[in-house]
Amino acid sequence: MNTKELEKKIQEAQNMTDFLGLCETHATFNANFISTVETYMAANGLKKANVIRTAHIQKNYAYEIFRGEKQPCRDKVICFIFGLSMSVTDGQ
Repeated sequence: MNTKELEKKIQEAQNMTDFLGLCETHATFNANFISTVETYMAANGLKKANVIRTAHIQKNYAYEIFRGEKQPCRDKVICFIFGLSMSVTDGQ
């Protein structure tokens, strides 16, 4: 979500609870994304360092994503898909 989208969501929210629900949705996506990536890595014998290197994602940023400190944008998710050597079907 970019700044303009965030500003729009803030303005559309009827109250703080509505807005916090939006934030929870993004946190849930991030947790599910990390879980999916880690499960795929374990099933395919992949190591984080190799996935990050193949994905061409800056190492510190990638580890922040794995720790749940950062939420990956669409482009970084696609980079992870390439780094995992996933098929198009698995990547979706």
